[in-house]
Amino acid sequence: MILFATIFLNVNVGYVAAHMDYTDLTSVDFVENTDNLIVYRIEENEELYEYVEESEIVDGVIEVNIKKYEIKGNEKILIEESIQQIKELNDSSLVVRSLVNGSDEEIIIHLGNEESAEIIDSEYVKSERFMHFINAFHTNSYWYISEKGASYITDTRYEVFSNGHARAIMAGNDPYYKNTRSSNGDFKVFKVYADSLRQKEIELTLIGGAIGIADAVIDAVRSGQVLNFTLIKTIAKKMGKGIPIIGTLYAIYDYAQTYIDARSAYKRI
Repeated sequence: MILFATIFLNVNVGYVAAHMDYTDLTSVDFVENTDNLIVYRIEENEELYEYVEESEIVDGVIEVNIKKYEIKGNEKILIEESIQQIKELNDSSLVVRSLVNGSDEEIIIHLGNEESAEIIDSEYVKSERFMHFINAFHTNSYWYISEKGASYITDTRYEVFSNGHARAIMAGNDPYYKNTRSSNGDFKVFKVYADSLRQKEIELTLIGGAIGIADAVIDAVRSGQVLNFTLIKTIAKKMGKGIPIIGTLYAIYDYAQTYIDARSAYKRI
């Protein structure tokens, strides 16, 4: 059965759109969505691409073949191909392995729930307490934090100081934070994504179970796994959430893609 659905994003990425190294997703069309085949088209930076995810179960392992095509008129050009293997480790864990461009990455995802995702005790909590102290100390001195934004779950955030300096912070990266100027172009891009991630977190908490699924997906892509809808559906089923409706699936995908783009901006600072 062919299923057509279009989801439009409500994200302000005006500054980001000018930086073509980053992914400005404007819409997605699901052409087919079955247990073993997902076909969808996405506009990325005003170019149209088609993704084909074909999966099969071999000896208890879900093997996903992912192909990305560039659409030029009536022509489809294969530009990228990867393979992902997903296997149950135990009742609460999955082993995910991605083979792409000669690299071979394997990780274990420990599946939690939306409650643990919302109250995550990460480096964010520790550093936030420290920065409250530093800010209080300097308020009557030379500088103070004049603006900040945060994604609490992914610990992707920023701080702008009254003297024009700024700090980008992103867990899972080395270094954990980078000092720069608030006028730095890549910092501005990072700032847009950090704010967008926080807004999406708020929206996902309104959808039953979605924030827990999104948190697990972030763990996967943070460790180098390929983002795809089959992975999201598999995580959701493993967590006992069932397969989310298309709108929820894309909301989670969009959240993870925003994280990937924030990481790209962070690395450029």
